[in-house]
Amino acid sequence: MSLSTSDDELGGILGERVYFEETAKALFSLIPPGFERIELRMRSLVGYNSASARTVRADGTRDSVKNIKIATDAAKRLREAMYREGAGTWFSVLFVVTVEGKVDVAYNYDEEPEWKYPIDPVLYVQDLEKFPRDPENVPEWLQKRVFEAEAEAR
Repeated sequence: MSLSTSDDELGGILGERVYFEETAKALFSLIPPGFERIELRMRSLVGYNSASARTVRADGTRDSVKNIKIATDAAKRLREAMYREGAGTWFSVLFVVTVEGKVDVAYNYDEEPEWKYPIDPVLYVQDLEKFPRDPENVPEWLQKRVFEAEAEAR
């Protein structure tokens, strides 16, 4: 039996596994000969994502990678699958995939993502509506962004 992610979106642990593997495989396929690893940094909110990827040689030199849509689409689905009621989901992620196939991932659930450009606080409200958090799981910076959005709406 094979799983198809093109039909209904998967959630929970099964979805996490499928989308994690999709993201890792997509990144692995982008490692050119002569490189040690690829790194994907992605910041994500409902309706807004920012991502960059670089391949890294053994000497530490890096090259930008352009065609990362398959990987970022899988990572967006992973973010949705990783939502836990009351706890939320991650805001940013760092994927590191080596030429040997090893995968390291660091998820950020609590710190404000470092955006290249200022983000409209309404996007944080929309994200919190889609991925609700219990009050004790809403970081102080996120509370401030929600208040900013409410103030702008007045």
